[in-house]
Formats: sequence, structure tokens, C-alpha cells
Amino acid sequence: MAKNSYIDLTDQLINQALADSFETDFCVHNRGPACSREPVFLKKDIPPHIQLELNKEFLLNAYRLMLQARLTDEKHLKLLKQGKSFFHIGGSGHEAVQVAIGLTLRPGKDWFWLYYRDVALAYTIGLTPYEYFLMAYGKPTDPASGGRQMPGHYGHKKFNMPTSSSPTGTQYLNAVGTALATKFEKGDEVTYVDSGEGATSQGEFYEAVNWASREKLPVIFCVQDNKYAISVPREHQSMGETVGHTFCCYSNLKIKTFDGTDFFESILAAREALDYASSGCGPVLLHALVERLLPHSSSDDHRKYRSQEELEKAKEKDPIKKFQNYLIQHN
Repeated sequence: MAKNSYIDLTDQLINQALADSFETDFCVHNRGPACSREPVFLKKDIPPHIQLELNKEFLLNAYRLMLQARLTDEKHLKLLKQGKSFFHIGGSGHEAVQVAIGLTLRPGKDWFWLYYRDVALAYTIGLTPYEYFLMAYGKPTDPASGGRQMPGHYGHKKFNMPTSSSPTGTQYLNAVGTALATKFEKGDEVTYVDSGEGATSQGEFYEAVNWASREKLPVIFCVQDNKYAISVPREHQSMGETVGHTFCCYSNLKIKTFDGTDFFESILAAREALDYASSGCGPVLLHALVERLLPHSSSDDHRKYRSQEELEKAKEKDPIKKFQNYLIQHN
């Protein structure tokens, strides 16, 4: 196989995923009247911020949060080179979908099980840069774990954000248990949980989606698909063409595939997910197509398995640059 052949295949699958009908309610079976909703799409002839009724203050705050997360990655990498921190794993390229979800859900009410790339989401929920670097330095006042965990293990009691364990995928079962507990309490809060697409190869993910669908639990599963599980491309991990195709026959499960580098598409997807899950209809699987702009972690060199051409192509989809250009264009 040629070095770049899987890259072209991945792009082909992503384009297919965005075009296919399974990104709407096509995958939801056995719905009651309350769950029968027409799929919603953004119109091309009207600016999306007008369609979504987002004002200037909201947009600038979203941009600030994205930029804050990106600068955090850059600062943490500098500290690492200075020997002041011991590990970094960042979320550059994932910022748009994370901020969109954080601004749509309800911190302090809903529950959040985050994964290691969720710096932008953690900031949007309420974590401060100061608290982030308490975690990065391993300080005892770190709100996530008191400095006991590695960087990237987000947690904050104030915002209903439990700290996840290190093995990828375990957070999904934790989240389903949380959602089951909230269902017993008869509230309308939802539980949000996410990972990269690599963790969807773990058994815990399948167990979680299966049980949440069976019990119609208020869970929003979000897969931030950057095409790589460290160095392994998605098509070498799973028999499903995409994450959405893999679970397309699960009853009560709403699946939405969208461009996670597009802030407005992400807002729309998050709103649909919250509406569906909080109404008692069942779980939602959000499949966000994003780009990984940095190596997997500070222990990785992605130039060994990604061509320069691919890396340059990924930069063209930088969500912050896309959003910045939109804000300038619309004053």
C-alpha cells in the first residue's frame, strides 16, 4: 500500500459520511410521537449565526474560548521544553465542536465525562487557565485529582465533572451509570461523554451504547474523530466505514455526523442532541469530524506516519482560522 493511500480513503469516507442520510434521524427506530423530529440543516443562503440566533457577544466569547485553549496548548509545550512540566496531550483542531457543546449544554446541571483532548470544553464548562496549570504542574490544589493524575484528566466537582481514569473508553460506562442514576431521580439533566474514534474500538464503548439505547438513557456520546488512534488510521481499527455506520441499527439511538471544525454545524448538532436526550427519547451519538493539528502527545512524532502534504491539508481545516475568517467577514 502506498504511504498516502489510506489518507485518500479516509477523506473519501468522511465525504460520504457527511452526505449520507444516516446523519439525520434515519437511525432512530421505535420512536414515540415526542421523539419524531424532522432533521434540521443550515441553509446556504443565510449566514449561520443569523439562522441560529447567535449575537455578537456570544460569537466573540466562543472565539475567546477557542483561542484560550489553543494558547494553552502552546504554553504547555513551552513549559515542557523548559522542564517545568512532564507531559502534554492537547486538543488543537478540536476547539470548535468542544466550545459549541459547552455553550449549548448546562454546566452545573448536566454531567460531563471528558477525555484528554477536552481543554476547550473544560474551559467552556468553567475550568480556569490557572486550574489547568495546577493540573499541568501536578499541584495538590488541582481540582481534578489533587495533582495525582497526569495532565489531561479533567475534573471539577463544582461543574459535575468527575475525573476519568486513564484507560481510554472506561468513561463511557461511567457516563451510562451516571445517566441511569439521573433517570431514577426523574430529572431532565443529560450526561455528556466523549473520546476520540480510537476509543470506540474498546469493548466499554459498545457496552455503553447498547445499554443506553436499551434503557433510553439521557446520554450524549460524542466521538471526536481526528482519523488517528495515536498512529493507527481509523480504517485499520474498525470494520464500520464510519462510527455512525457501525451503530446504525440500534433502536432509540439518534446518530448525527457533522463537520466538527465548523462551529455553527457543531452548535446545531449540540442543540439537536440536547433536545432529543433531555426529552426522554434516548441517547445520541454525535460523530464530529475534526483534525488533529499536533502529535498525539508530547511522546509522539506524527511526522513519522503522516506526510507533509497531509499535515498541510489539516492546517487548512483549522477551526480557529475558519471561525476567525467568518467573524471578520461578517464584522
